[in-house]
Amino acid sequence: MKKVLLMIFIICVSCVEKDDKTITSNGVGSFKLGEKLIEDYDKEVFEIKTSKKENVITTIVIKSDEFKTKEGFGIGSKINDIEQNIGISKKEMGLNKGKTTIGTIGNGLLYKNIWFIDMDKDNIVDVVWLTYSTD
Repeated sequence: MKKVLLMIFIICVSCVEKDDKTITSNGVGSFKLGEKLIEDYDKEVFEIKTSKKENVITTIVIKSDEFKTKEGFGIGSKINDIEQNIGISKKEMGLNKGKTTIGTIGNGLLYKNIWFIDMDKDNIVDVVWLTYSTD
């Protein structure tokens, strides 16, 4: 009987989904900023930019609401809720050419190296963006 229960336990543990869907300041799931891109990814879910020479991940754009920070923030979250929860104000994100602003891409809020972007200014996060910095 103990062997049967042990087998059931092992089967259950092995069936648990292992994909980490947590957004952190340095990555999401198995994709980490500053590390080499070594696996394929779903282009409907992510846009991943790498350095040309070393294939190191420099930018991750998350386009799916399946991924959230440990606080529960991600695509579909309300920008105002994030502002109130973390105490950081959103900013209008300008599109610049040199010193001249030529447009805007919406409102953004930067928290722990994670940009939450509301592109159509409807108070809902449309894109989550992580960028690697050597600073």
